[in-house]
Amino acid sequence: MPTLVISGDKDKVDPVETLKRELLPRISGAVLQVLPDVGHLSPLEAPKKIAHHLDSFAKELQSKHQSSDTARFATRRRLNYYRGKPCPNQQLPPSNTPCRVK
Repeated sequence: MPTLVISGDKDKVDPVETLKRELLPRISGAVLQVLPDVGHLSPLEAPKKIAHHLDSFAKELQSKHQSSDTARFATRRRLNYYRGKPCPNQQLPPSNTPCRVK
């Protein structure tokens, strides 16, 4: 599960070192963003920085998802081509339906 952990470097409640040691190892693939000169109430102290990091994280996930979809589409088109079933349209058929020329 994609996870973004945001912490202020001046956070005394959940220090960055504690997050690195105890939280991040428990969440596979988690990403940590540390905000300089920000404490525990980061959404109140630095709302624009939080919004920026959330936006960047979401765009990165969307980009990876689109790349994954494009690769799946290209693979299916190649498989159908080699099976002699051309698929000229850009829509993928259900997985159990072969591509056919209309």
